[in-house]
Amino acid sequence: MHIGACVMVAALFPGAGWAGSPPASAAEVLKKCEARYAEAKTYEDSGEVTTEFTAAGRPVKDMKSFSTAFERGGRFLWQFRHSVQPGGKQDHRFVVWSADQKSFKSSWTLHNDLPKETDSIGSALAAPTGISGGATMAVMPLLLPDIGWGGRPSSLKGIAEQSPETIDGVRCSVITGQNAVGGAVTLWLDASLAIRRIRTVQEIDPAKLRDGAAGEKFVSTTTISITPVFDGDIADEKFVAPVK
Repeated sequence: MHIGACVMVAALFPGAGWAGSPPASAAEVLKKCEARYAEAKTYEDSGEVTTEFTAAGRPVKDMKSFSTAFERGGRFLWQFRHSVQPGGKQDHRFVVWSADQKSFKSSWTLHNDLPKETDSIGSALAAPTGISGGATMAVMPLLLPDIGWGGRPSSLKGIAEQSPETIDGVRCSVITGQNAVGGAVTLWLDASLAIRRIRTVQEIDPAKLRDGAAGEKFVSTTTISITPVFDGDIADEKFVAPVK
């Protein structure tokens, strides 16, 4: 596996500060964030994953795009686009879809778009977790907490609220913490507790990756930017898998 595909995936996830009386703690806000997603009747988003690191003395920047369309107990489609090599053209696509969330199909252009079937959304989404830069972990464990994946907001250690920031014209609260493998995570939530951005700074030891690659340790920064929409009407075409 190319080192760029292994760089990202630890455990990413969100938080936010909230104005109220009395004000909620950062940990309480993360719990409210989780409930916001778990109770959504429909959800859709579009987003981008940007990963930056230095390999062999050369800075590398890789970008991937993704989108989600979700009806609770109904239709579902998640897809992302990526390049074969970090920094290349996004000319490959991985898509997972279902008509009823009881059976799932997945297809990947690197495998000639041949659909695979499973009765588990966890299994369907497991394959692209690494190559998607962790995009599968950004929202799905929150929408479907019963799948039992890690990386939930409340699982962060050392949770602390920071000064609010504005990103893409949206005022966001900011929460920082540490993931299960020691990565520094920063989370941006808007006033509705929707996740707008997740940034993870992680030290990578190539020798500890699955393929045991040689090389010096390096630091990878992965930023997931998300534009979410809750409980709206989702166009039918967004549930149509773009496969032949």
